[in-house]
Amino acid sequence: MGKGSNTYNTIGAKTINTGHVKVNYEIITKELGNDPECNAEFDLNVDNDVINPCDTVTATASTDDPAIKSVTFNWFNPAGVVVSANTDNEAPFMDSRSICEAGTWSVMAVFPDGFTVKKKILVKFMVLPESSLGAIAGLGVSITVLGLFYAWKRYR
Repeated sequence: MGKGSNTYNTIGAKTINTGHVKVNYEIITKELGNDPECNAEFDLNVDNDVINPCDTVTATASTDDPAIKSVTFNWFNPAGVVVSANTDNEAPFMDSRSICEAGTWSVMAVFPDGFTVKKKILVKFMVLPESSLGAIAGLGVSITVLGLFYAWKRYR
């Protein structure tokens, strides 16, 4: 975990709710022996954080720590329940999932040292295609109803 062949004890994991964070290992680990200056970057990116129902989203995790050889991706549904957990053992670490349930999902990258990074993904409730034909049809119906109402009032 860190530079060199020193041994570390984890004294607490830290969850960050941003996609990119620079972490000083002194916050989450304590070295047994010397205390070298050791910084690492952890990234979690999703290819699209607002998607339509049943679209596929890909999460990519990366770090500049060469000791990290795998990352586990936990996918949480809108209720906060883990619905999928997959481990990738090859950099760049990636995982994809098709999400059909609407709401705010999240994906968490769990690094072997206990550090986690979490991103939110919004799945839209409905998709309404915009079309000028729909606007013209709505306007036509409104004018027709208004004309019929006017004719009915005149007839009475």
